[in-house]
Amino acid sequence: MYHNFARQLRRALLPPFESFLKLSDVAEFINGPPTVERESEIDACRAFANKFPEFCTRYNHQTKLALTQLLGPPTGLLQDTLALQNQGINAPNETLLQLATSIFQCIPSRPFPLITWEKVLYHTCSSRLFYTGFMPTPACTFSISQPGITAARSLLSLVGLDANITAATTMDQFHHHFFCSNCPPKQENGGFYRMAMDWRRSVRSCVCIFWQRAQ
Repeated sequence: MYHNFARQLRRALLPPFESFLKLSDVAEFINGPPTVERESEIDACRAFANKFPEFCTRYNHQTKLALTQLLGPPTGLLQDTLALQNQGINAPNETLLQLATSIFQCIPSRPFPLITWEKVLYHTCSSRLFYTGFMPTPACTFSISQPGITAARSLLSLVGLDANITAATTMDQFHHHFFCSNCPPKQENGGFYRMAMDWRRSVRSCVCIFWQRAQ
């Protein structure tokens, strides 16, 4: 049922299969007692399938909210979120999730950094690439990428931008390029050179270097 529905949707809208099974309504349906009559069973499955869009929306909302809480909103971005929370509404801070310093990692897939919510939304865990259909794979578990955040803050400082308010798309628009001071020069055509990278690639390079040194 899940895979039939998955074929109709963009990957970004669908929770990973392992995470989908852990949703409370899904687990309750799977573990519930079977109905005696076949017709009733078919109706129950059809009603459950109709709730798939709701499950997807809820999963994405919960993930966004968890990531917002991991980041800890900087001063100046709190008012709208706090106002909603005071009304009993759990609302993720959409602005915070778009900052250039909002960088996450999927723990099974690390060290690859996921810059902003969009990259989390479209992420496919690398552990699933070897899924055979017989062995379960770990669900995606997200955390902040501290090396990525440190790298992004450093790059923003170099170009004179405020890390607390600069969106990733704003950084994209400037088309800045950086040299990696920690990378050895590469040799080509009898000479040596250092590769110039945009800010996103620079963040990924810094994170990879950090994890290589940590091994």
